[in-house]
Amino acid sequence: PIHHPPPLGDASWVHGCSGLLCNASQIWWHEPVELVLAVAVMTCNIQPSAAMQTLVQLLRLAHAPGPQMVQATEQLHQAESNAGFGPMLLELLRPGAADPSISQAGAIYFKNYMKRRWPMDTGGVPADEREGLRDALVPVALQADKAVRAQLCAAVEEVAIGDFPDAWPTLLPQLASSLCAKDDAKTSQAA
Repeated sequence: PIHHPPPLGDASWVHGCSGLLCNASQIWWHEPVELVLAVAVMTCNIQPSAAMQTLVQLLRLAHAPGPQMVQATEQLHQAESNAGFGPMLLELLRPGAADPSISQAGAIYFKNYMKRRWPMDTGGVPADEREGLRDALVPVALQADKAVRAQLCAAVEEVAIGDFPDAWPTLLPQLASSLCAKDDAKTSQAA
């Protein structure tokens, strides 16, 4: 049988892996395959925008009361083990990338993802993504609104505990540069 969660919007259908029918705004799967839409989207060469839309929908469903909340949360947990999940989630947190409620839900999820996945002894974030995440994390956090920034600062702390100073020698220069840029902006606005 096919399970039909409530439709959330219109988008064109994409035929994914292993019999999955995926849509960025609807989650349908065939039993007994039990693969996750987000996993299929991130691993089957589906357009990145479709993967981003799917991530947005999963975050929305995971933070909305109802029967789909548990399924969406499980799908997010399964998807986070795929390469590209962390960078895509962080990209979603850039200012203007999503509506504020999705950004806040994504920031909370990102913080918890980093706590679960950053330590190498837990399977970790893929090595080829670590440097990019470290480089992007501080600038995204500093540009974000206050609610998102609070969550991203907790993620910075998590990464710094494990990586600073050896694996993240650019942390202090990034912070100092950002503070100087903010001071320069305030000085020019006051003039």
